[in-house]
Amino acid sequence: VDEAARLLKASLVADKSYHGLVSSVNAPKAGVAGPLWLLQPQTYMNLSGKSVAALTRFFKIAPEEILVVHDELDIPPGRMKIKQGGGAAGHNGLKDIQAQIGSPNFWRLRLGIGHPGDRAVAVAGRATHPDHARHPGLLGRLVGGGPQGDGRAIPEARVADRPGRCRAAPTREPRRQ
Repeated sequence: VDEAARLLKASLVADKSYHGLVSSVNAPKAGVAGPLWLLQPQTYMNLSGKSVAALTRFFKIAPEEILVVHDELDIPPGRMKIKQGGGAAGHNGLKDIQAQIGSPNFWRLRLGIGHPGDRAVAVAGRATHPDHARHPGLLGRLVGGGPQGDGRAIPEARVADRPGRCRAAPTREPRRQ
């Protein structure tokens, strides 16, 4: 999200109403109607739906207009896949977004971080490793609208979520009765 904001010459600003850093770009590209909203939740990853839902409800953004950018263990580093809708595949941040906005029909840009064999190791810090956090040319293609910058990738996407880092929610002991 930071890099997308830089490429779009936008500034992310803390906004408590949306539980994150927010920016609006009125004319993201010639011929593309704005605004384009960039959102970087400042909640725990597992609670990122709280942030996404607050912004989408206020601005009446449909699930089909949302692009969530997230890490993906099952895709090799430096690779990406895009799809609309579907399940959360065990990703707690996606589960929360689905629950909070009431629909799984948002777009997902899945950034590969690779699977080291132990899921706990990957979630704890692999996404922040410099070799896995950068995807050369990826954001330029995303902001440009497609591999050739032709605007066909996701023309209606207005919200982006999750930077190239992740945080796990603190674990709590179950209550004893």
